[in-house]
Amino acid sequence: MTDFVKVDSVNPILVPTKNLAFDCPILGESIEWEGENVLNPAVFVKEGKVYLRYRAQDENMTSRLGLVISEDGLHFEKQGEPIFYPDNDSMKI
Repeated sequence: MTDFVKVDSVNPILVPTKNLAFDCPILGESIEWEGENVLNPAVFVKEGKVYLRYRAQDENMTSRLGLVISEDGLHFEKQGEPIFYPDNDSMKI
């Protein structure tokens, strides 16, 4: 097992991005899908890359799942749109 080393110079790894827009299929408009919060991360490693899945909330507290990817486990590239979100389909209540 490899020892974990905390690197303060890159913390926090994940913060909300206020201007990250997404065309919401429920509202029918562009929203800042992670403008309020990012929380509940989960990490997995596949084929040498680190994937961090997280929950994001907009100003109305609607949750969507986002993804960031890293080659080194310290510096992550945020994907521009959520990977899982409420849609205007038969599952809508």
